[in-house]
Amino acid sequence: MSERIIEKLCKLACLELSEKEKEKFEKELNKVLDAFNIIDEIEVSTEPAFRPIEEKNKLREDVANATHEFTELKILKAPKTIE
Repeated sequence: MSERIIEKLCKLACLELSEKEKEKFEKELNKVLDAFNIIDEIEVSTEPAFRPIEEKNKLREDVANATHEFTELKILKAPKTIE
């Protein structure tokens, strides 16, 4: 990793590091990048997760109740449910 990239990262993170700290930071950052490279090598299946029982959306049909009425502004007016 170039010194230029380390300088830019330090600037973006608002870090003021000595030369010794920059060397340590570079080594640690390389270890992190190596770990991500290992993760990138893992092949992941894109198949959906297994479900023993197939579920469908359980939605009820919207039906206007006989006790409901529409106002002149076409707003549904329903009886009070909370006292």
